[in-house]
Amino acid sequence: MNRITATLLCLVLCLAGTSLHATAFAAEQTSVSAPSAPSPATPAQVVALKTPVVPAPLVRPFPAPVVTGTVAVPLSIDHTGATEVSAALNNFIATVPDGSIISFPTNAIYKIHMSLFIQDRNNIIFEGNGTTLQVDATADGTSAFTSPFAMGYTPGHPNTDIVIHDFILIGNSPTPGIFITGSEGQSNIHASRTTRLEIYNVTGSASHADFVDASDDNGLWVHDCHVITAGRNCFSAEKSDSDILVENCAFDVSGFITFDIEPLDRSSVCSNIIFRNCTAETYGHYFFAVLNGLGSTIDKIVVDGNTVTGGSLKTLANQNGAVRMTRIAFTNNKGGRAAAGSVLQFAHVDGLTITGNVQPLSSGALKSIADCTGAP
Repeated sequence: MNRITATLLCLVLCLAGTSLHATAFAAEQTSVSAPSAPSPATPAQVVALKTPVVPAPLVRPFPAPVVTGTVAVPLSIDHTGATEVSAALNNFIATVPDGSIISFPTNAIYKIHMSLFIQDRNNIIFEGNGTTLQVDATADGTSAFTSPFAMGYTPGHPNTDIVIHDFILIGNSPTPGIFITGSEGQSNIHASRTTRLEIYNVTGSASHADFVDASDDNGLWVHDCHVITAGRNCFSAEKSDSDILVENCAFDVSGFITFDIEPLDRSSVCSNIIFRNCTAETYGHYFFAVLNGLGSTIDKIVVDGNTVTGGSLKTLANQNGAVRMTRIAFTNNKGGRAAAGSVLQFAHVDGLTITGNVQPLSSGALKSIADCTGAP
């Protein structure tokens, strides 16, 4: 936008009675479109809505799995979506040795009633080739074990060096993108007890809970994914999670929070978690939140370079002072719609950085900061 156009825009808004906080609105504000339709019912509609994420140079945060061979999913397992095949897929996966690429047929459709269970596995790549895993209508949406992928679901049975890519994952929520209290069990990917997990080129929709629900993961990289609808959050860190990087993703609709860090107990530690260069369309309550009040350790959190196209940067980071959070940076993010302040609310943080954010305001101030050090 050039300066003349920006000036005319400001004049029009002022004449219309709109009040904009001078430090929270910039003329170079841009809008990035993303589909906001309800989650489709069929894989074909998902593909039609899928918006490729603009690629950017990426640097691997950890090495790729070491694999020595490829094993194809047998065509004898129904890949048309006509019959339920979760047991058959799990039985096949159990026969594949570690150090393998598990290659799914191109654009296949598998109807599943329970998760593909991944535990005690090392150096495995799940190569989707556009395959759809669609949860059938009768599966229990309150259970994490109807998530298309369930990683490390049993204590003492972790995974290492896993990749999931090029899948379409469809839950069975009857109200896609709407948060229903008590129903949030099923995610698109339930990621637990896994070290070095990469998820990319995955399209998710119609989960009761999250696109990715992470707990007790060490090294998780989610990139170049597209979430059409998530019933609760697009990404959740629910227990101890470290070295998490979510980047270059498009998150269209979340029923509750786009990015949520909310450990479930006081012994949890969430550290070195980065959300960057993503787009979000709409959310139910917050774009970004750090919550619980139980006294978990929260350290080194970065939210940088993201754009919300259908809402504001509404953020809440507050553990009610149970334990002070440390080193949180909220920088260079852009909100697309005017909101009443305070949009960014932070409390009880040592080493808080808030800078470079662009947010139009209808009233009030951009920030509310209580008992923090670092930010002005």
